[in-house]
Amino acid sequence: MKYLMKNARAYIGGEFIDTDILVIDSFISRIGKNIVSPDAEVIDCFGLTVFPGFTDVHVHFRQP
Repeated sequence: MKYLMKNARAYIGGEFIDTDILVIDSFISRIGKNIVSPDAEVIDCFGLTVFPGFTDVHVHFRQP
């Protein structure tokens, strides 16, 4: 599956940039402005922000 996320606001390199993100088979294939992929499903991400993965570091490993 191909997804093209248009108009995303992404946190890259310590700053927010407006960009397009092309995802192919669950992997980011390309990040840049004005990406064109005719066979990709386009998702308009205007007003949304894309971050790298978050991890919950406050966990409790014990019985409830």
